Amino acid sequence: MVAPIVEYFFFFIIRFVKRIFDQKSLCPCDKYKTTSKTIHQFETLYSGPNFFVHYRLAFIVNIVYITFLFGPGMPLLFPITFAGLIFTYISERLRMAYSYAKPPMYDSRLTQQTLQALNKATIFYAISAAWLFSN
Repeated sequence: MVAPIVEYFFFFIIRFVKRIFDQKSLCPCDKYKTTSKTIHQFETLYSGPNFFVHYRLAFIVNIVYITFLFGPGMPLLFPITFAGLIFTYISERLRMAYSYAKPPMYDSRLTQQTLQALNKATIFYAISAAWLFSN
């Protein structure tokens, strides 16, 4: 649940430390004071990592499938999953605004495939609930 937030702060600290070493100052506020020799080095240092949407979508599918498979036996998983998805959404919004480089243009095919995979999670929920509540 807190992994996306920890990841956000971890990578923020790494970028901040790299900028401290680049500017040789404890407050790397002045982008004009740099030791980068080329524009490519400067962009690599001051722009964020690339955004890969498939890792994030796989994370969401993983959380939902685990919750729907084990949720009938442990109903506490549903609020934990809800909080985890909210934290993921908030941290992704923060990372898109402040961390990542400009993301590539994705089409809607990957999102549609993810939604189709999430629709099948209800089948797992029904099977798991029928098995659990019949015993």
